[in-house]
Amino acid sequence: MRFVNSLAMALALSLPTTTAMAVAGERKLPVPADKGWQHAASGIVLPASLAGLPRTSLIDLSDDERDMVIEFSDANALTVATVYIFHPGMMSVPVWFDRTQTVGGLRDIYHGLTPASAQPTAFAPPGAGVASGLRQIYTPGGGDLRATGIAVAQVSDWLVVVRLSSRTMIPAAADQRMSDVIAAIRWPGTVTAAPAAVPVAPCPDRLKTRKAKIIQPTMAQALFGAALISAAEKQPTEDKRPAPLLCREAVADSALFGLYRANADKDGYTLAIADSGRVATVFKATPIPSIIPKGSYSVTYRALDDSTAIYPSFDALPDPRQVAELVLGGQSISTSNDDGKNIGITAPPR
Repeated sequence: MRFVNSLAMALALSLPTTTAMAVAGERKLPVPADKGWQHAASGIVLPASLAGLPRTSLIDLSDDERDMVIEFSDANALTVATVYIFHPGMMSVPVWFDRTQTVGGLRDIYHGLTPASAQPTAFAPPGAGVASGLRQIYTPGGGDLRATGIAVAQVSDWLVVVRLSSRTMIPAAADQRMSDVIAAIRWPGTVTAAPAAVPVAPCPDRLKTRKAKIIQPTMAQALFGAALISAAEKQPTEDKRPAPLLCREAVADSALFGLYRANADKDGYTLAIADSGRVATVFKATPIPSIIPKGSYSVTYRALDDSTAIYPSFDALPDPRQVAELVLGGQSISTSNDDGKNIGITAPPR
């Protein structure tokens, strides 16, 4: 199961919740059990049953279908397939496959997971022109599950995660049922826009971070940061550069976050929070007299609703746990919402 509520991680750290990390209450959509359902924003259609598994629940973890959980199960829940559709703060099939695999492998229900192959398999969702998705089957280390698997694919700017677990099927049979489930989903034509997926590799070296100090924010920093993010979000998609190659840094808090570096960058990184789709990004700021101090590092947080929150800067490249604690338990200083159309001050800087 995808770890959809990052607040649970925050509570585990005994951190207070914040507006940026707030997750809307769960709501069940009133769709008749014998009727299919379409996710309007992505165009994905889920029939009343997938590969012989009837739909048993249809839940929205947001207030506008940006974080969907749809479950399909046989009569005795011996085989269960769950489809997650969400709008990630950073689109990357390799990263969110990596996070889903890592976080899932730490769950007590599995007692560890042994993958069926050394690397996940790239696959093309129905209608796709390239192998834009990643999938893998695993053997649990204990418990009553005989096999489980995940598949991750991109549809336009939406991410689809399929989890299948079975108490009766051996891994090979579960792999075939996973294929049947994927084939039963009605994928829209926009899936062809996704790039070819390549599994995330470990970074070639270690990033040098340290316990950094938070710089007391000013009103000028809050306004400038929000305006800068707003301007970037208003740029047409076709003008943006291709996504960089991301590598994974080994971290101790792998359940809480994964640390990824763009092209092995040594001046910044991205934290993918649990496997929730939410990300915090750290980057070396361009100094501006009287506004951005020289040698400072900016922090932004992007949620599932297209909002970007700007947080206080650090005086050095911070330890990743500091960043996780800041975005999970700290107060942002400004935000940019609605694709950069609205900016706001969320805390009173000095």
